[in-house]
Amino acid sequence: MAHLLTIIRLFSGIIFCCAFSSKIIFAQSNPIALRPDVQVEFIKKVPAYCARIAIDPVSNAVMYAETGGKVHRVTFPGGIVKDTVLYTTAKHHVTNIYGMAFFDSILYLVGNEPVDTTYKFGLVVRGKLQPNGIRLWDTVAVTQYYPAGNTTFDHGFGGIIPTPAGDSLIICSGSRTDHGEVASNGGLFPGIREVPLTSAAFCISSASKNLVLPADEEGLAPFLYADGLRNTFDLAYTSDGDLLGCENSGERDDPDEINWIQKGRHYGFPWVMGGNYNPQQYPGYDPDADVMLNKNSFGYENGFFHDDPEFPPKPPGLVINAGIENYGPDADYYRDTTTGIIMQTGDLGTFLNSFTSHRSPIGLLFDYDQVLIEDFNGDGFMLGYQYEGDSAGNRPNGQTGTILDPSQDLVHLDFEKNEAGTNYKVNSTRIVGGFEKPVDACLLQNVVYVIEYSNKNNKASLWKVTLPVAASTITTADLPEEELCPGEEVTVTFSTTGIFNSGNVFTVQLSDENGSFNTPVSLGSITATSNTSVEVIIPSGSAAGDDYKMRVVSSNPAVIGSTTEEAFEIACPKPASTQTEDIMATSAKVKWEEEDCAINYQVKYRIAGNSWINVNANNDSKKLSGLSPSTNYEWKVRTKCVADPKIYSKYSPISSFTTLPLKETLINSKNNQATNHFSFYPNPAKDVTTLTFFLQEDSFLDISLLDMHCRKVKTVVAADFSEGSHQVQMDVAQFASGMYFLELRSNAVLSVRKIIIE
Repeated sequence: MAHLLTIIRLFSGIIFCCAFSSKIIFAQSNPIALRPDVQVEFIKKVPAYCARIAIDPVSNAVMYAETGGKVHRVTFPGGIVKDTVLYTTAKHHVTNIYGMAFFDSILYLVGNEPVDTTYKFGLVVRGKLQPNGIRLWDTVAVTQYYPAGNTTFDHGFGGIIPTPAGDSLIICSGSRTDHGEVASNGGLFPGIREVPLTSAAFCISSASKNLVLPADEEGLAPFLYADGLRNTFDLAYTSDGDLLGCENSGERDDPDEINWIQKGRHYGFPWVMGGNYNPQQYPGYDPDADVMLNKNSFGYENGFFHDDPEFPPKPPGLVINAGIENYGPDADYYRDTTTGIIMQTGDLGTFLNSFTSHRSPIGLLFDYDQVLIEDFNGDGFMLGYQYEGDSAGNRPNGQTGTILDPSQDLVHLDFEKNEAGTNYKVNSTRIVGGFEKPVDACLLQNVVYVIEYSNKNNKASLWKVTLPVAASTITTADLPEEELCPGEEVTVTFSTTGIFNSGNVFTVQLSDENGSFNTPVSLGSITATSNTSVEVIIPSGSAAGDDYKMRVVSSNPAVIGSTTEEAFEIACPKPASTQTEDIMATSAKVKWEEEDCAINYQVKYRIAGNSWINVNANNDSKKLSGLSPSTNYEWKVRTKCVADPKIYSKYSPISSFTTLPLKETLINSKNNQATNHFSFYPNPAKDVTTLTFFLQEDSFLDISLLDMHCRKVKTVVAADFSEGSHQVQMDVAQFASGMYFLELRSNAVLSVRKIIIE
């Protein structure tokens, strides 16, 4: 093959010569592993027209679907292959299955439904698993009718994937044309090319029921996720949560694409495919002179390629997102758009957007559980569906295929983002070859199940590809906080490699305060088989220390995971930065820095040398009331970290303060000028006078009426009042006329004022 490629590069004038076809072996045989650590096994023959395969996450059974509506379950009781038809069109009402996906126990099917040969519509149904094992089916969404193209290029709805949270569904609709040409369906729809419901990805709520997706652009706009996707038949999320999708290009030798599909982006169709501009968008296009166009293709023979002055121009300012860059060494054949020479990017140290023309990338999947060896760990895989063709893309039987690419294979995809983080690049390497039109794949731990497509019964097969497994390891991530409190809830995250079997239990263990696991404390467990996290609570009785560590261990297989690299502290910290504010004669505010561990605080205070008095505080301060004026006080505070059993920190260092002296004021004002604390009106008073006073703090207040000899005549009020302004009315009609005094006495103030009663 390397010799053949060299000849093709040197002698571009004979790239369509039949002599080259004779050098390629097209015979089909059983699949062959291209690495010694990969094994391929035959499972069974499958019916005609199989289109989809998936793993039921509840039972781990293999599920596959025929386009005609039958959904099968494959199990292996006692090592015997058992194939059971579980669901048919009579149950789920999909007559033409093109898409299938699970989220937890829910099975979604996508129908590409024809209305005779005139119209078609997309259909998404949901099968909810019931406790008795039966699925209840209902309709998630259905599109309005849209014009059928009624050609082999009329792709319809197919790709579907639930978002990682399961709250939405991404569904894809392929184009109704090969490359944006008019597809009038025998004149039924003059001038119609693409319509709003084609060549796009849509996002709908997974909770939708009988949602109708409109056929007009304005009504469909709220659901449009991404546009310009020719035929994204397979979707998968990377291990990092980015959505990727595979699609094939048209009948020209433009590269097939894999795209990082992001909301609001446009991916080029029909103006750009595989990084190449569609020449039919330019006036004067001559398909006979197009070196990228196979003259044996269906589209060329039926006149779909032609000078097309009415071709819609690319909208001004439209930003097109390029396909992911493929650096080979496989699935990287391309034809130079000027010379027609076929080359491989892996040989040239350059890239292709994205894969060999016509290989039809399909069956995209990822090692989410990261059980595979380092070469494959967390990486992607895909199938090549199409046959291998010669240098013109032809086969001896008259069919078309790839341009020299063997295809019909399982390809390892090693992705990484570019330096700007704006797109991915990938190295693609064949690891299994020789399938017969593999149409879909699914992954269960380290086993890839591949299903083939055929239009004849017992021609296609179901295959099992076993990939090499990494050693089972557990890596415990460092905790987000370096200081933890007794009783605090913490999320412990860990990653795994290798296989952990069904029923495996991961347990989080805590060391002692010196970092030793001689007698570890189990904090919490979870039944799982791969990366996850566990919510645990730091034991309330943990000894104070700053060398604690954690690790995760497993039960099946028994693995002791690595410890956290960074040690952490467990302690109930005492309050810091203590200070005293708002010191008055009978009160003061004590304050400190709030501690994260605190559920509340305990404050102790006393007259210096006397016994301590305990009070509780719910936040970072406490007002101490009922103090004695001109007195030295001491106080300290500690943190309460756990309520039951009670866990306290040590006390803060003792702080001290001195209350202010009690203020005494004798006011004798003939003009009755109000003070900041106490006033009354009218004065002189005949029947009633109104007392107004202002308190700087909550206080017990005593207001008395005194005679000329300062003897109490009447207690006007004796009660607790809150901080702020107050008014009290006093009846004076009962008293003899003359001069009196009103005395106001509070915790902090003594005020006396003269009053005349008439």
